[in-house]
Amino acid sequence: MIFAGRMVIACLALLLFLVDAGATSCVAQVQIDLRQFDSWMFQSHGRDETQCRKSLLEKIELEFVRIEQSAPLSEKQKEALRLAGRGDVKRFFDRVNEARREFMQMDGKNQQAFVNEAYMLAQPLQQELSEGLFGNDSLLHKVKKGVMTREQTKEMNAQIKLEAIEAWKVRVRLFAATTGRGLALTAKQQERFSDLVIAQIEPHASADLSRQHADMLISYGVFKCESKSWEAFLDEDQIAAVQTLSRRGEACERQLQRDGVIQ
Repeated sequence: MIFAGRMVIACLALLLFLVDAGATSCVAQVQIDLRQFDSWMFQSHGRDETQCRKSLLEKIELEFVRIEQSAPLSEKQKEALRLAGRGDVKRFFDRVNEARREFMQMDGKNQQAFVNEAYMLAQPLQQELSEGLFGNDSLLHKVKKGVMTREQTKEMNAQIKLEAIEAWKVRVRLFAATTGRGLALTAKQQERFSDLVIAQIEPHASADLSRQHADMLISYGVFKCESKSWEAFLDEDQIAAVQTLSRRGEACERQLQRDGVIQ
């Protein structure tokens, strides 16, 4: 009887230990430090500050390579652009350091709320990195407009337009392949479908459109194609399905006009 009692006590003690260990483990799982916070911000660029800085400086140099595909730059122009790009990097890390200060001041008593709040603090900087620091609002872009000659700018813009069109061709062909599975399009039909849509949206092709506007523009391209164009290579059932897509594109046209994407 005494032995049985001791066994019960030992089992209860073991159970309490396991419960306590499990609770401690759960808390440990949600505890985060500054290193983890940094990894959230920098996850698309090496997950730490050193790797992120290195990646961003490399992107500045790659920007020169991209520009010089169409318009050679002088060393003086490169230095001005390099300084502007580094200014963008500094402004970004000023925001990073401000986010770090906020993180260090956060109350970690409620662990799950602490994790959620910390992630929400890191997420905008993570997104900024993913979208790129050197867009239209960057110092690099503004200085580029100031230091490049009119002829260089013209040549560069022509190259950017060509690159945007090539990117749009890939996007439309992917759309045609995805849509083609539902419409039972052959490879040749997909190619002709893509060519028709690309011809309609090429005047509006831009690398700066949001994903939502890009998807709407493809639907708009379907809408703008003449019915007789589809009749040349699609059967009746396929044409009926394309007409459904076209009606969606008609609604997209109005939204794109309101948003200034098309005239």
